[in-house]
Amino acid sequence: WRISCRITSTRETIHLPSFHCAQVESILHQVHRLNVGFIFFLPDEKHHGQTIADGFILHGCSGGAFDDSTSSPPPPRTIKKVAVIGSGISGLTVAHCLTNSPLLRDRYGALSRFDVSIYDSRSSLDTRAGAGVQLNGGPAVLGLINPTVQQAVTSAGLPQVRVQSRTKSWGDDPFDTLFQVELPESILRKGGELAEKLMDKNNNLLWTAIMRGALQQALVDTLPNSQGIISFNKELVGIAANPQTIDGGCLLEFVDGSTEGPFDLVVGADGIKSACKEFIEKGKISADPSQREGAAAAIYSGIRIKYAVKDGVESENQMETATLKQYFGNGAFALDGIYGAGPSKPNTRSAFLVYLDDNYNGPFRRKNPAQITAAQENADWTQDVELTLQSERAIMKTAASEAGVPTVDVGPTIDSADRIFSLGVYYHNPFSLVGWSKEVARSGGSHVVLVGDAAHALPPFLGQGSNQAIQDAYCLACKLYEYNMCLGSESLVEEESPKGLEEYLKKYQDLRWRVTFDIFLKSLLLGYLETGGRDGIYAKFRDAFFKTMGLVGVAERVLFSAATPKV
Repeated sequence: WRISCRITSTRETIHLPSFHCAQVESILHQVHRLNVGFIFFLPDEKHHGQTIADGFILHGCSGGAFDDSTSSPPPPRTIKKVAVIGSGISGLTVAHCLTNSPLLRDRYGALSRFDVSIYDSRSSLDTRAGAGVQLNGGPAVLGLINPTVQQAVTSAGLPQVRVQSRTKSWGDDPFDTLFQVELPESILRKGGELAEKLMDKNNNLLWTAIMRGALQQALVDTLPNSQGIISFNKELVGIAANPQTIDGGCLLEFVDGSTEGPFDLVVGADGIKSACKEFIEKGKISADPSQREGAAAAIYSGIRIKYAVKDGVESENQMETATLKQYFGNGAFALDGIYGAGPSKPNTRSAFLVYLDDNYNGPFRRKNPAQITAAQENADWTQDVELTLQSERAIMKTAASEAGVPTVDVGPTIDSADRIFSLGVYYHNPFSLVGWSKEVARSGGSHVVLVGDAAHALPPFLGQGSNQAIQDAYCLACKLYEYNMCLGSESLVEEESPKGLEEYLKKYQDLRWRVTFDIFLKSLLLGYLETGGRDGIYAKFRDAFFKTMGLVGVAERVLFSAATPKV
């Protein structure tokens, strides 16, 4: 049956279009928010020769007297309007999946249409912020979304063809080599799934070294109508049900007093200290971002990182491929590499010094606890932590030399750096009692869900943050497409109830949590192992361990295991 409805409140009468009888309970879920006095349900059409009674009146709803606690949940509805909080790598990839993926639309059919809006608290996209990233599984997944986007990203970077691990010499040489992996040759030799996912159809390597800013710029440039989709200076302070319509949805409230919506889904891609994550866990958003993690606040690892970035100059010789070089010392290690900075732009060089904080033994303070302040996390690469160059160059190079880190490559990069960043490595709790998603109360089924660092911030020691963010976005989008396709499927029998959105979001979480937790554990152990301990207490063991793992192929397997996308 289909019926029409007229809601009479103390303020106004609302005439609704006809709807299916199955939606009656959904409407009753909403009426107490409208201060309803009477609801008239009127017959609209005949069904198999029968009609509904001439109408019936529901009394006693005024002032919220109607109790919806015992009624059934509202029927599922397709996801159409999606808000993405954050225009970082995960947020932009979500937007591509939902609005710019012919492959996903072809797979999931006509209902795969989404209206996406992105809101970012920053004033603009800062392409100078951050250092270089290693994309391995990420480009392969971008190819599953849109090959044009994949091509734009790989063209903005450099093919990463080699990984070298070296240590301070135990003899007279400048350094000793522990292992070296020639990526194209090793991947093609192994073949199978590895080659399928990390090489393109022409056997070109997808493994890409790219500056973080260049990666974001490539994702923005290939996003249709990006200027109309992305709104800056939008700091989220509240998520609430839409009180104005029976159809539900949720509204977003921003610090500037503006409100946007309603939305069927909110994707939290807002990184560490995520407003969306706090809403899921506490049902509210703190004005002070530092208070958002509460009892689950991240733990300072006692490991610090300094990043030196040297912008390219067109007059210099430009490399066509990239090599990542690692150098071990006592209580520290360094990385040096060349990264693509965008199409037709000169390459950028980055040097990374990872070292132990003198005031900490792991996460534990060593001395004068009241006088010690843990290093900033700075996962958003804000420019206000860019350090004074002259002094920081000297500090960074001295720290590397004192730890015995070979400076044959990192030294020149530090000496000529255009900017230096500093951060502390924090370990974020990978466990959550409430999960990565939550329904917004009284919204008619709208949900908030997390991706990227908002869901699972990872230590940087396996270089997987950006890769896993892209994979999160893809997996979440697939579940949204599947959900909409299920609701629109004619194969459902009349008595069969379609699965709710929360079931699809839970499947997304289950898939991605296992993968990211494995990377979290390996990265946590790897960070301490690679430093060699305070004063190099286990540096020789570390060197012997990596040398052996390189010889028997374990180092290569660990590298490829993390790099292979799991979607």
